[in-house]
Amino acid sequence: MKEFLATIWKPVLGVFVGAVLIGFLTTRSLSPKEPLKSSLESATPRVVVKLLPSGPDPKKVAVAVGDLVEFASRDGLLHDLREGEPDAANHAAEPAPGTYHSGVFAPDEAYRVRFDRVGEFVFHDHLHTNIVIQVSVHERTN
Repeated sequence: MKEFLATIWKPVLGVFVGAVLIGFLTTRSLSPKEPLKSSLESATPRVVVKLLPSGPDPKKVAVAVGDLVEFASRDGLLHDLREGEPDAANHAAEPAPGTYHSGVFAPDEAYRVRFDRVGEFVFHDHLHTNIVIQVSVHERTN
């Protein structure tokens, strides 16, 4: 029995350590604090809207279909941007299906949107009523 245990303990230990390392690396790379990079995260935005204590800067932007707009927290606060006017109907607990919604994002983080259709879009911050942004999206011209 001693000889049997002496011959298998190293391979068993190696498999165990390998499984633990793979598990650690896999969960580490998918941690919410370290999200995987997407094409939106690596692309350069056409417009950056800064979310400041005094409100958004700029308050109105115009972009073409396919352009990327970044809404960047620069006031040290959490934000939750939602498409729609800041009224009772759009201030429901859950955003309407099919509308743009950032979810809550932290200070010094940003929400990015690549607009895929022409239109007039109003965003309001669910957490800060002084933040309302108008985005005008037009056809791309070459």
